[in-house]
Parts: sequence; C-alpha cells; structure tokens
Amino acid sequence: MLDPVTVVASMLLGVPFGLVGLHGISRWIGKRRNGQELCGHCGGPLYASGSRDGPALLEGIHICSPCAASNTNRLRRALRIVAGLALVSIGSGIAMAVVMGGIWWAAPLFAGMESAVLYGGTLAWMKRANRKRAAELTAAGEIWAPLLCTPTVASVARTAAETGT
Repeated sequence: MLDPVTVVASMLLGVPFGLVGLHGISRWIGKRRNGQELCGHCGGPLYASGSRDGPALLEGIHICSPCAASNTNRLRRALRIVAGLALVSIGSGIAMAVVMGGIWWAAPLFAGMESAVLYGGTLAWMKRANRKRAAELTAAGEIWAPLLCTPTVASVARTAAETGT
C-alpha cells in the first residue's frame, strides 16, 4: 500500500517539475523545427497554404498562422478561466472577512498579489522572448526592422493635402 504522504509529495513536486521539463523539451523541438524552416508547433510549413498571414512568434518560436490563431484562442480561454478563479478566490476571501472577522481580509489581498505577480511575470517573459527572437531575426536579415516598429496613426505627421492648408 502506498503511503498518502508519499503520493501527495510526489504529485506536488513531480507535476511542476514534469511540466517544466515538458516545456523545455517542446521549446527545444520548436527551435530545431525553426532551423529547418518549419512551424515550431505543428511541424508544417511556416507559410500555411490558404492563409494570408505569415508566421508569428510565440515565446520566441516561429509558428504558422493556423497554430497562432489556435494558440490565441486557447490563451483567451485560459485567461478567462484564470480571471474567474481569481474573482472567486478574492470574493470568497472578502466574504470570509465579512462573516468571520479577524485576519481574513489578508486572503483576498494575497490572492490578488499572487495573481498579478504570477501572470504579469509570465506575460513579461513571453514578450521578452518574442522581442529577443525578433531582434535575432532582424540581425540575420530574415525580417525587416521597419516592419517591427511601424508608427501608429497618431504619430504620423499629416501632409498639407490632408490638413487642407
């Protein structure tokens, strides 16, 4: 018979380390596929047939536009679930603080801080990986720098014909 403490400890330690290892292996495979000019996610061509969009960057890995669209939808669903869980945890902490009094006000505070640090850090890491890879691709001449830093509409100076003077 298995000891319950051993099972819980192996799950608490094994699952996170296993997920980190799986993520590292998938990034290694994606970079290897990118070296062969293939999608880092599905292994297909970077320029998918029938798609008007070119490849995209996901955590510094080139992926085809169908994979980018499915990852965008998956990320939106995941963020909605995370936001719902954060609202439930913060709401339950507030309810416990009102009903029970005492130090329960700290629970929603720590839940909000944890969510902000965890998911803000994840988004910052993903953005940094994309910027680093885009700079590498620009230096290699694979993408052009003007496409990376196109000015917004508000920052473009208007011509005399547009202003009517």
